[in-house]
Amino acid sequence: MIKNNLGKIILSILFLAIPSIVNAKVLLQAPNTFYSGDIVTFKLIASGSEIKIPEINTIDGSSVSNAGTSRNITIVNSKKSFQLEKAYSLVSKTDIHIPSFEILIDNKIEKTEAKTIKMLKVEKTKSDLYDLEIKVDKKDAYVGEAIEFTLKFKYKKDLEIVGLNFNKPSFENFWVKELQPQKSQNSYTKYVEQELKYLLFPQKEGRVELEPLKIVVSTVQSNYGRGFFLSAPTLNTPVYSNKLVLNIKKLPENVNLIGDFAIRSTIDKTTIDQGDAVSFNLYITGRGNIDDLDEVKLDIPNTTIYDNPSQKEYDIKDNIYGGKYSKTYSIVGKDDFTIPSIEVKYFDKKSGTVKIVKTKQYDITVNKKVLKEVKLEVADVPRPQIKKEEQKKYTNRDK
Repeated sequence: MIKNNLGKIILSILFLAIPSIVNAKVLLQAPNTFYSGDIVTFKLIASGSEIKIPEINTIDGSSVSNAGTSRNITIVNSKKSFQLEKAYSLVSKTDIHIPSFEILIDNKIEKTEAKTIKMLKVEKTKSDLYDLEIKVDKKDAYVGEAIEFTLKFKYKKDLEIVGLNFNKPSFENFWVKELQPQKSQNSYTKYVEQELKYLLFPQKEGRVELEPLKIVVSTVQSNYGRGFFLSAPTLNTPVYSNKLVLNIKKLPENVNLIGDFAIRSTIDKTTIDQGDAVSFNLYITGRGNIDDLDEVKLDIPNTTIYDNPSQKEYDIKDNIYGGKYSKTYSIVGKDDFTIPSIEVKYFDKKSGTVKIVKTKQYDITVNKKVLKEVKLEVADVPRPQIKKEEQKKYTNRDK
C-alpha cells in the first residue's frame, strides 16, 4: 500500500513539472561547470509563431561564436508554431555569468533566466589506462633562450582506441618551433608511448604558467553487445596533463641574443676603378636564438650599396638550436671609402657576461679615371681669293 502511494506521489510530481517545461516560451540550456580552456556551449530555445533572438557577440569579455541553429515546426489544430534553437560557444578562464536575454516572441518580450557556470580547477588525470605528461628541459631560462618542451602520451596496448582529439597547444608570450614528432612502442611494457616536442623561446620575463593540456580519448564501449550491422558506441574520456611553472629572466640591456655566436666577412678586392663594385660577404653562425638577429644594414657615406636578401639556415646540433646567417653586398664608390666593422652582441649564459664579436674593417681604394682635357677651338677656315679684275669691279660699283 505504501509502495502504491509512493508511486502516485512521484507520478504526480512528474506531471506537475512537465507542463512548466512544455509551456515555457524561452529556455536557457547550459552546463553547470566547465574546465579552464574548454569550449563551453549553451543554447537558447524559443517557441512561438514569430521569434527574434538578439545577436550575442560577447559574454563577460569573452568572444561568443555561433555554434548552429535548428528549427522545428509543429501544427496543432491547423495552427503552425516553431521551436527555434540557437547554440553558442565560448572559451573562458573564469566563471561565466550568462545574463538574462530578451527574446521577442509574437510581439511580446520573453526573458531567459540568468545563470553562472562555475569553472573547475584542472587536475592531472590519474589512471592505469592512459597518462599525459608535459615537461621541459629547464624551468629557469632567459628571454630568447630555447626551452625544449615535451608532451608525452601513453595508453594501454589492449585499449580499443578509435580516436584522439587533441588541439595543438598555444603558448602565449612564446615563439614556438615544432620539432619532428616521435612515436615509440616499448615491447617490454603494456603501453604505447607517443611524444610531441617543441622549442619554446620566451618573449617576456616573469613567472609563467603552462596550463594543463587535454586529450579526449575515444574508446569502444567494452560492455556493448555488437549487432551484425551495428557498430559499437564510443566513450569519450578527457585526459589532462600536469601544469608547469617557469621563471623567465630578463636579458641585459640592449641585448636580444643568448648563446654562442661567431662572425666573419670577406671581400673580393681592396682596389677598384671608379664605377666598379666591391663584393662584401657577411657570415654569422652560432648556437642560440639566431632568429632574433636583426637584419644587418650597411651605411657608408658617398657610396651606393646594393644588398641581396639574407640567407638563413636553422638546425639542431647536440640538442642545441642554432643556425647560419649570410648576406652579400655590392658597394660602388667614386672616392676611397671604408667598410666598417660589423659587430654582434650576445649574452653568454656560461660566463654570465655580454660578449661582442666583430668583423675587421676594410679600406677600399678607388682609382679615378684620367679624363682627356678637351679645349674649344675655332677652326681656321681659308678665305676664298678674289681676282684683281673682280676686285676693280666691286670697287667701281661703290663709286
